[in-house]
Formats: sequence, structure tokens, C-alpha cells
Amino acid sequence: MKIQAKDCANGGVFQMEPVRADGAATVFTHVLGDGVFYFDNPNFRAREGDVVPFKDTTVTVAARINFANDSSGAFVGTPPG
Repeated sequence: MKIQAKDCANGGVFQMEPVRADGAATVFTHVLGDGVFYFDNPNFRAREGDVVPFKDTTVTVAARINFANDSSGAFVGTPPG
């Protein structure tokens, strides 16, 4: 298992990469803590399907699911996938 964690408390990166000798898939099950919830991000849903410029190319906007809590407005994330 390769784990990268860099300044997570300040919005940094957390990444896990399984490396299996047998080549089989690894299944991760994410369980949200108490008071944390998923929500459909309306900012992305409203632009779903739009083609927008990004760096030196374009991207098509997809719907986005985020997670947050009621305790901190700064606590918002996007699940892997």
C-alpha cells in the first residue's frame, strides 16, 4: 500500500494506492463519521454537460458529489472515484 499524505489539515493531499502482487482488485469502503453527510453540488449540477476552457484544453463539466459537516463551513471534500 502506497500512502501519500501532505498537509491534509490545510487542504493538502491524501492518496492511497494499493499494489498487489496477485493483480487482484482492492475494494475500499469509506464510512463517513458522525455528523458528516454527502450532498449533490448544485454549482456543478447547473453546469453539467457544459464544455469549459481549462489550462490549454477544454473539459466537460460532470455532476459532483461532495461531503461536508454542520460544524465547519471550511470542511468540504470530494470522495474518490
